[in-house]
Amino acid sequence: MNIRSKYIFIKKLLNDFKTALIGTSEYNLNVKAFDTDAYFMDYSFALRNEAKHYHPKDAEGIPMSNYLNSGKSYNPTRVASFGLAHFQKFLTEGEVANKEMFLKVAEWFTQFDDGKFIYTIPYGELKPPWISCMAQGQGISVLVRAYNLTKEEKYLTVAKKAIVPFTINIEQGGLHSKIENKFDFLEEFPFKKPRHVLNGFIYAIVGIHELSLIAGDVAKEVQLDNLIKSVSNCNFWYAHNWSTYDLHKSKKGRRNTATITYQNVHITQFKYLEKIFPDYGFGEFALRLEQDYKNVFLRFKALKNKILYRIDQPADRF
Repeated sequence: MNIRSKYIFIKKLLNDFKTALIGTSEYNLNVKAFDTDAYFMDYSFALRNEAKHYHPKDAEGIPMSNYLNSGKSYNPTRVASFGLAHFQKFLTEGEVANKEMFLKVAEWFTQFDDGKFIYTIPYGELKPPWISCMAQGQGISVLVRAYNLTKEEKYLTVAKKAIVPFTINIEQGGLHSKIENKFDFLEEFPFKKPRHVLNGFIYAIVGIHELSLIAGDVAKEVQLDNLIKSVSNCNFWYAHNWSTYDLHKSKKGRRNTATITYQNVHITQFKYLEKIFPDYGFGEFALRLEQDYKNVFLRFKALKNKILYRIDQPADRF
């Protein structure tokens, strides 16, 4: 581990202890999503500190990421969150500059003619170019809003193409997999042995749902009902009074406990799922996660379990 890697590791560990102690104020539910076209995840915190969350940027102002092993590259999910944050601010404050930046982000997604919002950097066993259900879902969410805002068909055209990987198995280059050979799932990281990452799956479901509101045939094409039923098996991602990031187990059988921040992401996601799909008990699961999250003892227990998992299973790195 070089000096920079050690610095990043120590900084992250200190931040993890801080969030275990006091929690996090990031990734909360944007209640304006209930009666406006705002995105459900509140990204306003990121715009208040762009230097931290959206640096560096290219000549057009689109955020990039500076990866340890690969240098500067675009991360589609970061680009999408940047655009959705500006869209939220435009709805709230009416600033034309925020609208223009949002549309720049939407244009960035339209460059992918086949609707595949690719990563151009290696990640674990994944070699570029590769795709992710989270990037596809959040890219769709950007494009749907751009279409609603402008009525320009190009946004809807790419959004419809972006759902195609959801219908193709990962063995054939798509994002579809199965849990226990029974429940349909969409993979954030399409590894040969799927890990079934929860948050990325839900971001994809949200994107599909939003697109289905203006293109109803989409829901049937990707069998949205089956995907909702899969995520309703909430206890798959619950262990030791805490949510898990995915269904992967380490060599010693440890579960991949969610960080405190990801616990809050899951809470927000399940609260929103309850709003748009009220018949599956998502609200009850969100309440259980929130009660766990508010317990400082459980926060530190989750941190301990995460550290033990990482000792046994070092993280894949970009």
